[in-house]
Amino acid sequence: GVAEAMGAAVPVLLGRGNQFAGAVEEHRLGRIVGETVEDWIAVLDLLEEGLPNDMGENGRKYAREHLSWGPVSARLRDLYREAAGGVH
Repeated sequence: GVAEAMGAAVPVLLGRGNQFAGAVEEHRLGRIVGETVEDWIAVLDLLEEGLPNDMGENGRKYAREHLSWGPVSARLRDLYREAAGGVH
C-alpha cells in the first residue's frame, strides 16, 4: 500500500481522492495523478525521466514521523481519552 511504499522510500503516485494526497503534495512524497488519459501519459513520461530521489526519502521520513506506532498510538490514546470525557 501507500504507507508501505513511503516507509520503503519509494515515491508514490496517487489520485486526488486518496487519503494521503494532501500529504503527498505538502511534503513532496511523490505525485498526484489526475483522472484523464492525458494525465496518466504525463506521469508515465515523468517516470521515464525519473522522480527526484528526495521524494522517496521524504516519504520514509513522513512514514516514520506520522505512521509508525509511536505517533499512531499517541493519537489513538488521545481520541479514547476525549471520548471518555478527558480521563487520563
